[in-house]
Amino acid sequence: MASVGHIKSNFQSALGGMNSKMEESENEAIETMQKLGLTFTEARIYLALVKSGQSSVKTISKSSGVARAEIYRSVPSLQKLGLIEKILNIPIKFKAMPLQNGLNILLNKANAEHLRLEENAKKLASSFRGNHEEIAQEVKNQFFVIPGKEAHIKWLKNRYEKIQSTDGILTWKDDNTINFFCDKEIRKAQNRGVKSRIILYVPENLKAAFKNEENEKHPCSNSQKRIVFNPPLVLGGCFDNKEVIIPPTLDNPIQTAETVFCTTNPSILALFQKYFETLWKTAEHTIKEN
Repeated sequence: MASVGHIKSNFQSALGGMNSKMEESENEAIETMQKLGLTFTEARIYLALVKSGQSSVKTISKSSGVARAEIYRSVPSLQKLGLIEKILNIPIKFKAMPLQNGLNILLNKANAEHLRLEENAKKLASSFRGNHEEIAQEVKNQFFVIPGKEAHIKWLKNRYEKIQSTDGILTWKDDNTINFFCDKEIRKAQNRGVKSRIILYVPENLKAAFKNEENEKHPCSNSQKRIVFNPPLVLGGCFDNKEVIIPPTLDNPIQTAETVFCTTNPSILALFQKYFETLWKTAEHTIKEN
């Protein structure tokens, strides 16, 4: 939904140019009023009254181009919104609320509707979440693709919000990337006791730099890291022993890979876990392993 300032600015700009570019400016003003919730006819009637002041239906029809029958049908809704008032006279006349007041009424109504829709959307998502998670738990032997870095990061953030444990084999650069983009989610996971074991592949020539960096980090009792200096056979991560992600390249896959593969296939899960445990036993402890 457009901001209050933006809508007011557009509306006032449209009205200001009516004298020189009447038709174009009026169309812009009507369009703005429609975005605020009025119908095309209601907008024309209201704007006609804003310009003319107190007017009879006949006068409104002449200035707005709206047929009298349409005016009589639209007036009740404008009155209900508080945008116009009926003046008991002969003939009966109508008066528009000042423009600023009218804008505030419509903006408040639009904001309330936006909040209502937002709340309904949350309820809708919540009602489907339980069913979706039940289905997800039942589905095994499934393969799918995570397309690129942005989607991969979003997927990881989602997992860190739900998991209880994770084992991963990563490059040092990708570990830094994940910690940078998922810092908030990782911290929340650590605070609720999520356990993680990470094996980092660090080329021999970067060993000193890696240990210096690790020495400056605060240890976390739930997280353990070990390092290997020879390229591992595979990189990836396993979450709650239920699903595993595997990139198609060993060269900083989050940075370079166009796709990452994910599966709940029990055989692939078992192979990854077996390889991880074997590598974990031979990997070198980092300076601050807990």
